[in-house]
Amino acid sequence: MRHLIFFLILLPIGCTAVPEFNYQPTRIGSGAEGYIEESNSSDGIFRIEVLSMNGHKYEALSKVVKRRAIENCKGDNFKILLITEMIDVCSEGGCFKTAVRGEYECT
Repeated sequence: MRHLIFFLILLPIGCTAVPEFNYQPTRIGSGAEGYIEESNSSDGIFRIEVLSMNGHKYEALSKVVKRRAIENCKGDNFKILLITEMIDVCSEGGCFKTAVRGEYECT
C-alpha cells in the first residue's frame, strides 16, 4: 500500500504535459517563444528560426517551419531546403530550451 501511495504522489510530476507551442512572431532578446522569419528576395529563400521556451521536441518545431511554408507559399507549393536543430540559443531575454532553423522556397 505504501508503494501505491508513493506512486500516486509521483505520477502527476512525471506526466506533466508541454504546453502548446506559442505560434507567433517573436524576436531575439524578447524572451518570448515563437518564430523569427526573413525572406531574401534576391534568392527567393525564406529563413526561419523557431524558438521554444518550453522544451518542445524537434518534430513539433519542424511542423512550425512547414506551417509557415504553407502559409507563405499559399499551399503545398514549397520545397524544404533545411531544418536543423540549434543548441545553446541564448540572448538578453534568456535561453531557449529547444530551437530549429529552417530554410524553404516557394515553387
